[in-house]
Formats: sequence, C-alpha cells, structure tokens
Amino acid sequence: MNEKRRGYWLLPILPAFTLLSLGLSYFVSAKTPFLEYYANPIFIYTGLFLVCLSVLLAIKNRLHFKYRHDLFATGCLVIWFSYWQQYHSIQDAPLFLFYPLFFALFSIVLSYNLVWSRNFLDMSEIEQFLKISRIRFFTFPVLMLLTLASLLFPYFLYQAFAITMSFFMIRHGVVLTLELENHTN
Repeated sequence: MNEKRRGYWLLPILPAFTLLSLGLSYFVSAKTPFLEYYANPIFIYTGLFLVCLSVLLAIKNRLHFKYRHDLFATGCLVIWFSYWQQYHSIQDAPLFLFYPLFFALFSIVLSYNLVWSRNFLDMSEIEQFLKISRIRFFTFPVLMLLTLASLLFPYFLYQAFAITMSFFMIRHGVVLTLELENHTN
C-alpha cells in the first residue's frame, strides 16, 4: 500500500514517542497526581518489555522498522522517566519537563525538515543522506545500545540520554526519508 495514501508520512517520525513526550511534559508542568504512580517499577518493566519487543521484532524482521523504532524510543522514554525519578526529584530537576518537550519538538522539526519536505530534496542532498546512513557508528544497533547504556547513568552523564536519543531520531528520520524517496520516485 502506498505510504502517501495511508497518511503515515503526515505524522511525526516517531508518533507514539512524540505523543508520550508531549503527555509527560504536560503532566510535569501541570503537576498532576499521575506522576506519583509513574515512579512505580511496573513502568520500568513496561518500558523494558517495549524495548525487548522491538529488538525481538527487529531480529525476526516481522514489523516495519518505523514501528519497531517507535516502540524502542517509547520504551526508552518510559524507562528513563520511571527509573530516573529514583535519583532526581521531579520538582527539583527541570530535565523531566524539558527533555520530553525537546524530544517532541525535535521529532516534529525532523519530520518537517526531512520527511514532509522530501519532495524538495535534490540529488546532492540525497547522496549526503546516503553517506550519513552508511556511517558504521551511526547504525541502529549501535545507537540502540548507546541509548540503553545512557539510561544507566542518571547522575554523571545525565545528558547522554538526550544526546543518544537525538542521534537515534536523526538516523530514523534519514532512513525513513530515503525509504520514502525510493518508493515515490
């Protein structure tokens, strides 16, 4: 089925991740009582389940990569938000408000500049995207491992999660753009 007819290309590059990010930033800014429940370890296990499911689906090659990556990013965000509450107070640490807000805005900006504007790309830009997609350090397994490893350092490397997730989102946007460009041309 054509991606254009399905309308997926109109959504942000990681739709569930973007919606969860917006929801978390709203919950933190509104100081809702839901945040107390989010510190429950069941959310960490839910995030781990989503991450493991996305990896298993990637190994079995059962689901398109855009859905697997959305599962992975959503799972990492759930783990991050639940696990890091043990080390940082939501009221004292602005990262609980700004990281999800940054992720949502970054997803929308990447969607606009890469996927939604792909019809305006010329051949030199597509070649640059292909070069980026061939960088060995910039592969999905490496970025996934780095993102998961960054979740383990809530004190010393607290910015590592935002950085690795941003690289993951950039890689996903580039690969999605290249795939959609190949299907439409």
